[in-house]
Amino acid sequence: MSMQGIEVCAVADINLDYVKQAYITNRIPPESIQVAYTIQGMNQIIQNGKHAITEEGLLVARTDLLDVVVEATGIPEVGARLAYETITHHKHLIMVNVEADVTVGPFLRRLADNAGVVYSLVDGDQPGVTMNIVEWARTLGLEIIAAGRGTVFYDGDRAGTPDTVPERFGFDEEMLKRRTINLKMFNSFRDGSKAQIEMCALANMTGLLPDVRSMHEPSVDIADIPQVFSLAEEGGILQQHGVVELANSIGPNGRTMLEDPLRMGVFVVPIILLF
Repeated sequence: MSMQGIEVCAVADINLDYVKQAYITNRIPPESIQVAYTIQGMNQIIQNGKHAITEEGLLVARTDLLDVVVEATGIPEVGARLAYETITHHKHLIMVNVEADVTVGPFLRRLADNAGVVYSLVDGDQPGVTMNIVEWARTLGLEIIAAGRGTVFYDGDRAGTPDTVPERFGFDEEMLKRRTINLKMFNSFRDGSKAQIEMCALANMTGLLPDVRSMHEPSVDIADIPQVFSLAEEGGILQQHGVVELANSIGPNGRTMLEDPLRMGVFVVPIILLF
């Protein structure tokens, strides 16, 4: 919240205590934090140089005093509604909510283009980081054979449930009490759904497509990624160039980590175009 040139003037959340504490943690004095219930109230708070908090996300989307909105609810329906309202009120939108992006991202991008504002996923997570490398490779004139991220997918993870998360991730009772751990979210990190969602987002951004339904997701060490993600006639597993893929860091036995795993990293396999 102290980045030069950027001021976080308003935050919406269903739990105002969380929002207020976030402001205080970032050295915003409590007396500067005020609750907004209406557009007029939010505008007045911002114009007075204070920081608005609200339970109603649409106030943030609809006020004329903000330039950019960051959507981070993680709920597709809520994210789609807030994104639509933000764009139609002529504000740029940064979409952290990848679940909403894979559902209606292409529509929101076209809507933003027509409105003359920016619609973008956030940098720093796997889809955004991979997109940066894809753009770098394409700028150099390289064709993309495959792009994607690493996973850690053990036998049994697909059938895992939130109730088994503490055991599978090694969370003890003290950690669960000390940290705000969303068991459903952590389960999605290992049951395959989170990685699949992120690759859908990458496909939306890049135009790359899955080679097969659900992707291959082979067990592969870092050094072997270029060979494995090559065409079948070249000794690889792919039927075509230009795909999104996953590289599993767990060996074929489904129980032990590979010697040189990608883990949660990302990769791009390019090829030089000869003219």
